[in-house]
Amino acid sequence: MNLIKPRDEIVPVFHDDNPQVLGGKLIRHWDDSQDAVVTEEVLNELSPEQIELLRRGVSGGAFATASGIYTANQLDVYDATQLAFAYLADTVKIAMYTNSIAAMSYYTDTVQTAAPYNANEVSGTGYTAGGYTMANKTLTQSPNGTVMFDNTVDPNWTITGSFATAARGAVVFDTTIASALFCAINFGSDYNVTNGTFTIQLNSLGLVTILFAA
Repeated sequence: MNLIKPRDEIVPVFHDDNPQVLGGKLIRHWDDSQDAVVTEEVLNELSPEQIELLRRGVSGGAFATASGIYTANQLDVYDATQLAFAYLADTVKIAMYTNSIAAMSYYTDTVQTAAPYNANEVSGTGYTAGGYTMANKTLTQSPNGTVMFDNTVDPNWTITGSFATAARGAVVFDTTIASALFCAINFGSDYNVTNGTFTIQLNSLGLVTILFAA
């Protein structure tokens, strides 16, 4: 018998229809009867309705559970539609939303002026309805093989009092091309402020970094 017995290992498995959603797990463990490592697959059981939601890219009746890019618009940039997305030249804004926003879809939503984005935006004295204008945008290849969309100043608002309802996330959109949606950021929790500055601290990899070549 092999005296070196590896520890049990659990590996997450994600859904083919939506790689952001955990679909189950692989459990690898030592089986003495076989004198070998055995792999067992345990899948989460989903209803037909849940599977359909995964296919549509719908997060449910709250802010999208993960940050992401609106792929329908990205596709239109490259296909025959030729969506004229000029990140540096266009007016690009970022608006914050509460967790009461209706179901969002990265796959089918295209404009910020339509549902569900026309409701449940954060409000409060000092917050700019319709979003913060990003006036310090940069577009760089950093690191090599990637394209990073960034803004060198973190979006911020000086708030008197507090938001009527806490912010759960933010949506980035281009007002030059009919408020076309670009990406969304989930804060991970609800956040508020009392008589102070609310700042969205952007990731060191910017708003979005797209890998084109390793």
